[in-house]
Amino acid sequence: MKIYIIIFILYLFVIKISGQTIEYSYDATGNRILRQIITLQSNNVDSLLSEHYFNDKKDTSNKSVHDYAGEYKINIFPNPVNANLHIIIENYTDKTNISYTLNDNNGKQIKHEVVYSKIFNIDFLNFPDGNYILNLYINNEKKEYKIIKI
Repeated sequence: MKIYIIIFILYLFVIKISGQTIEYSYDATGNRILRQIITLQSNNVDSLLSEHYFNDKKDTSNKSVHDYAGEYKINIFPNPVNANLHIIIENYTDKTNISYTLNDNNGKQIKHEVVYSKIFNIDFLNFPDGNYILNLYINNEKKEYKIIKI
């Protein structure tokens, strides 16, 4: 029995750990307004413990959002943003209709644009720090994302 316990403990040192969390946000009436997939990966148990449990530093790294709108994969980064928010739409063709609106925290539309490229940027440099809502329309399918300007 002791040998099985020792083998199990040794096995824990070499396995890879990865996880995925799907986060949902809802408005006051119960409608889903945001779906965000967060992927966590680590090479082994030791690095997972050292990074997440024994590190007291606040995580200030930039995150990216990965989502799908039908057959289109959406990558939005960095979030939080300081100057430019980069958006990449994979599987884009000339027949893909893409547009977006950017609203401030009060719901006021501050920017609207029709996009004709699979890679585009939104300039946040002149906007004040705060929360913004990005409504992305791909072939009339709406996706909503919370963007933080720092």
